[in-house]
Amino acid sequence: MIASITVSSSSSPFGSLQAKDFIRELLVKETENRLGQRKVLQRLNDINSLKD
Repeated sequence: MIASITVSSSSSPFGSLQAKDFIRELLVKETENRLGQRKVLQRLNDINSLKD
């Protein structure tokens, strides 16, 4: 599956490039390389789940 994402920003084209890069990182097929699978984010999620 190929995702096509259009992000527009009237203030800065750089902002839309950053948004596209961020979304691309979230959609990586290899789960170990996916942005949400990074150790730092896992630890933050663990800490936040303890607060609930």
